[in-house]
Amino acid sequence: VPQIAGQVRRLHDISLSGWLAAFPYGIYLLFQILSAFAHTVNAGSNSLGYIAIIGGSLYLISEGAMCWMYCKDSATGRNQWGDSPKYPDNTPPSIPGYVLHKRG
Repeated sequence: VPQIAGQVRRLHDISLSGWLAAFPYGIYLLFQILSAFAHTVNAGSNSLGYIAIIGGSLYLISEGAMCWMYCKDSATGRNQWGDSPKYPDNTPPSIPGYVLHKRG
């Protein structure tokens, strides 16, 4: 439960819905049910192997996408879940050693 709460909070920090945290778990559960069903119906066919390959691939892709979302920088300013704890005054981060030169 604390891990899911942390995932939801992180998704809220980047202005996304917390329900996205349930996506990889849903894929995993769906393909576990499908593989159990395929095992009971067609015990002698290769459908179980195909379901495992497709389910495992989709699960890894969804976990990779979630990892990318967790590593994204927080959104600046306020969103529907409140102020940004990292950027409360709506200023983007500055890059050390970078100087913005005005033209003109």
